[in-house]
Amino acid sequence: MRLHSLTGLRFLAAFMVFMSHCFPLGTGTFRQALLGVFGQGRAGVSFFFILSGFVLAWSMTPGDNARSFWGRRLARLWPAYAVAAVAGYLVGRWVDHRYFSLEGLARNLVMIQSWTPAKSVYFSINSVNWSLSAEAFFYLTFPLYARPILNLTARKAAVLGGVLFTAIWAVGVPFVDKIPLGGGFVLPDNTAIWLVYVCPAVRVLEFMLGIVLVALVRRAALPRVPAAVAWVSAAVAWGAASVLPVSFGAVAVTVLPFCLLIISYSQTDVVAPRSTLWSSRTLVWLGNVSFCFYLVHQLVLRVFTTKAGTSWLAVGGGMRTLKSIAFVFVVSLTTAWLLHVLVEKPCERVLRGLRSPGRATRPLPPDDRREAESRDRGVRVPSLTPLPRQAMRDVQPAARSSSRAPRP
Repeated sequence: MRLHSLTGLRFLAAFMVFMSHCFPLGTGTFRQALLGVFGQGRAGVSFFFILSGFVLAWSMTPGDNARSFWGRRLARLWPAYAVAAVAGYLVGRWVDHRYFSLEGLARNLVMIQSWTPAKSVYFSINSVNWSLSAEAFFYLTFPLYARPILNLTARKAAVLGGVLFTAIWAVGVPFVDKIPLGGGFVLPDNTAIWLVYVCPAVRVLEFMLGIVLVALVRRAALPRVPAAVAWVSAAVAWGAASVLPVSFGAVAVTVLPFCLLIISYSQTDVVAPRSTLWSSRTLVWLGNVSFCFYLVHQLVLRVFTTKAGTSWLAVGGGMRTLKSIAFVFVVSLTTAWLLHVLVEKPCERVLRGLRSPGRATRPLPPDDRREAESRDRGVRVPSLTPLPRQAMRDVQPAARSSSRAPRP
């Protein structure tokens, strides 16, 4: 079953990151308001990481293997990412001269920049690329632990989730007073912020937590989480992130609310399917282009701020700032749509279509085949996401006992 609401929420996370990068467009009081509301927008990356683990684990089928998984991920993400990396190099070389070099471009293209604890390296070329470098590590290791986690009993999965959550908080403890923020919530260039916020070996904890959530949701091991509760907790955590030390505010404080949002809307999509704002056609479309929007928005912002100049931005106060943000948003969204339809989707089809001579296409599992056939006929039917073998063993005895007819 498709998780349409989570697709829509993915765009919200991208938009929060976008707004957190727009503070250079503001001046005076309006700039302070932008920082107050959206200064913690970098936390949206945490939502991406948790959601990524959840969606990839949810879509696993019994016939999946590491090679096919890596091939699908490469086809899905790398072409658009590579185009944005080259564009970032050109913007750095010809527009704003920020963190550009051929060595930096090479690191970006092979997605290893986030392993170097230097801001000029992990934020090089196109600064948002660091999170895709971390995702590459998640994808590389996913086949090692995904199925074992999904095969855990509900109790063991809950224990593992608690361990991961505790570890995410524990990472920030040694660095409580070692990450000072610059003006505009600018992160410092030190090893402490790299360990807390950038290092793939640390951020993989959130990705694994997303997989744990799948194991718990599939087993109906969690109570129903009302959307209102999830949103209130997210709002409280968002406010707390601005007053807590950065070692906690950058990641840890929003992890639980983000998990609650994912649980709430996955339960809505699966347990009691109904339409929500986030599953509307517009939000789902925005969610589908959100990856490309995330890739290009800061490049558009860099070009705009460099060419417009600070003197132009200072004229007109808040209204000029709003117009500037709206302009950058529209240009970024248009560019993202072009990247999505001209690069991301065509390259994905081509790369996924490559097959060794004589190799047969792996058939869809029965339920996925049933859903595909019904979609072709224009009829939507519910699907049953395959359960891990351990879960099947848990439910089979009850199914056998309930199918026996009572003796006369």
